[in-house]
Amino acid sequence: EAAAIRSSCLPYYIPNNAVVSLSGDFETAIARSLIQKYFGGIPRGATPPVQQVAPVALSAEKRLVLEDSRANQPRLQIDWPAVGFAHPDRLALRALGSALSLDRFGRLSKLLVDDRQLATNVSAEYYDLEKAGLFEIVVVPRPGASMTTIETLVDSVLASVASSPITARELARFNS
Repeated sequence: EAAAIRSSCLPYYIPNNAVVSLSGDFETAIARSLIQKYFGGIPRGATPPVQQVAPVALSAEKRLVLEDSRANQPRLQIDWPAVGFAHPDRLALRALGSALSLDRFGRLSKLLVDDRQLATNVSAEYYDLEKAGLFEIVVVPRPGASMTTIETLVDSVLASVASSPITARELARFNS
């Protein structure tokens, strides 16, 4: 079993595919000498194979209700597969997240937290990974708030983005 793990990890765990991070108060020359001492003798490996990742296409919407007896508080979480960090849509997804969730100004935050007072927090984030990404909305409801109402309002705001795109003012807030 150890040999199988080693053979599957070996193409990637090589000096030319690694990063050494240092932080704190240190002398650069001493740090370089220690890195050379402990890592310098490890030979370069073959360039790791590049994994191709096909874009994800969802055939249908899936909504699940999960209950966890250990959870302190309910939350609404919506996730979509998205593009990786090298894709040109990356910044547009970040701007969309800001336009939806920026405190006091984001479309969802303003509606759910400030105006309707149904939630204590709204976040909309784009997580860009190397080959793919994830766009996620999380709403933390106030005690007693209807999750159905919150979900309906989130769906409504998201549907309105197509007919009411991000404004120059929302984009300026994102860029500041």
